[in-house]
Parts: sequence; C-alpha cells; structure tokens
Amino acid sequence: MGNTSSRATYSPNPSSKKGPCSCTFCSCAPFKSQNENLPMELPKPPIYTEDKSAEKHKDPAVLVVQSVDLVIKENANQHQTYEYHLVEKDNPHLVIRRGQPFDASVTFNRTYNNGEDVVCLVFTAKDSKNASYAQGTLVTVPVFDDVDSKPSEWSAKLLSSDASSITVQVRTPCDVIVGAWGLEIDTKLKNVPDKDATVHRYTCANAVFVLFNPWCKDDTVYLANEEKRKEYVLNDTGLIWRGSHTRLRPTPWNYAQFEENVLECAIYLLNHIGSLRKTSHNDPVRVVRHLSAIANAQDDNGVIVGNWSQNFSGGEPPTKWGGSKLILQQYYKTRKPVRFGQCWVFSGVLTTSTDTCTFKM
Repeated sequence: MGNTSSRATYSPNPSSKKGPCSCTFCSCAPFKSQNENLPMELPKPPIYTEDKSAEKHKDPAVLVVQSVDLVIKENANQHQTYEYHLVEKDNPHLVIRRGQPFDASVTFNRTYNNGEDVVCLVFTAKDSKNASYAQGTLVTVPVFDDVDSKPSEWSAKLLSSDASSITVQVRTPCDVIVGAWGLEIDTKLKNVPDKDATVHRYTCANAVFVLFNPWCKDDTVYLANEEKRKEYVLNDTGLIWRGSHTRLRPTPWNYAQFEENVLECAIYLLNHIGSLRKTSHNDPVRVVRHLSAIANAQDDNGVIVGNWSQNFSGGEPPTKWGGSKLILQQYYKTRKPVRFGQCWVFSGVLTTSTDTCTFKM
C-alpha cells in the first residue's frame, strides 16, 4: 500500500561512503568543496521542488515502485515482536528491533537493472518538527549489492532480484531513535544528470515501529541471559509487591504490553507529553526518566491522577485496576489523565510503558 509521485529536480544529501557512481541522489557521490582550502559545506537534506519543465524531462524508462511488501509476519518472528497487536491486526504494521536486519520486497513496473537504476530508501522519524540529517530524524539509505556497514550505521543490501521485484535487507543502527518511522522509496536513472533527472517517490502507507533491542549486543539495553529476556521483555503478567517493609503482599498485574493501542500510547507519551527532545529518543536512560515523570498527571498532564484519600468520586478507586491495559487505552483514546491511582498502579503502568518500548528499568 502506498502512492507514488515524481519531481524533476532533486537536491541531494551529499555525504557518501560508496563509489564510484555518477548520481548524487543516492548519497553515493563524494562531496567536494569548490575551493579545497575552504571548509566543506554541511550536507543538506533532499528537497523536492516544483519544476514547470518536469514533463519535458520526464523519462518513461525510470523505475517506478508499484508495491512494497515488508514481510511483516516473518520479520516479526525474527525480531520477537509477533505478539504486538499492531502486527496481528487486519491492517498490520511492521514492528522491529533496532540493530537487527529486516527484509523487504519491492515490486517495480519493469525489471530492475543494477547498472542503470538507483533505488534509495528514505526514513523519516514521525512527529519530528523539522526532520533533518544532522539530528538523525531524516535518513537516506541507498540500496547496494555489497554492504559493509558498522552497527551504528544504516544499510540496505540487495539480496536478490527476480523479474520485476527485488528483495532488500535493511539494517537500522543499534542506537537509532525508537518510535514510528515513515518509509519512502526513491528511484531514478543512474547516469542522468541531476538537473535533468526524474525522481519517482513511493510512500508506504503504514509507519514502521522501531524498538530497543535486548537481543542486540551493540544495543545499550542488551540482555545476555535468554531466560531474563523472556521474563523481563516477553512476559506480560507478574506480581507487584504492596505494603510496607514489615508487611508485604503481592498483587497480580497484567502488564499487557502487546495489547491494542498500548504501543501507540507509549510512543505518544514520548512524542507529545512532557519535553523530551526527539534526538533523545535513542537513549534508554532519558526515555525511562521521561516515562517515569509523565506516569503522574500532576505536572505534565500525564497518565494517572494520584489519590490517597477515601473519596474517589469522578473516577475509579485504585484497587479496581488489575493491569495497565484499560488505563493506557483510556488515556490514548481521551488524551486525558485517568482517575485514580496509587503507588502500585503507577509502577505497573510505568513498567508496561518501558516493556512496550522493550527494556526494563
């Protein structure tokens, strides 16, 4: 699902690690200063501009994306995200863990020619006010048949081509921003000068959700013990201990991190509640401190209104809640704090929020 568009002029991202290639569109051409004695200019993001002469330069030979298959079920199994409601619903979304590759199949209007065609993936962090390369919220990833990337780099490797489709393996950095990302695919002819080039852009309809990855050794949240990963990441029920240090009692709690709208709510809390900068969404320490602060509605219009009195009119008594699901679903639906909670309710909801993004406090 998606749509295509074309423009005649494309201003490139001029940073590169690959070559030689005559295109600047896909970031594979080296950027040179006009005067070697002067400092190089900073890279600029790609900009599509309206060009009245577009039809004159329009080339029917340019590769056009017709559909994209994100192989959601298979990727979800590989990334341990198959239980998320977003993956299982009628209109599924891809949910992946950072630092780990995923596959995608792209179908074109004709056969892909590696020597003539340029294919570039464009990722944009959703809810970014001004997405940019410098902040890591806008990324162009050219497809190459041979990729030697570091764990902290984006890459897209051509695995195979068959008739009018290709299979690409995409790897996100181990420290990439977590949350929802938009995916677009740009295509052009490799040997056409940029001023005359026609660029076709295909926009995927659904966002790709990227989470922290306890299975990735290069991720800050890595857990080496498989049993701990099952207990702390995949287990959706547990006990919360209530009371004082001399009188403890367990309370069963349904964390429900995979349920409908729970992941969406966690991402909403990161993006819209409080003041956590988008560039800090890759840091589990800053993320958990943010989620901890906004679990309480008092300062930032967060999730739960605390109430330690005996008057619970206008809401529910804290003892009613047996899990985080109904609380987070209600908050996500109304965008208003849920009434009421006490200590163990705050801890349960916070644990769910961090579980959903996939790490433990």
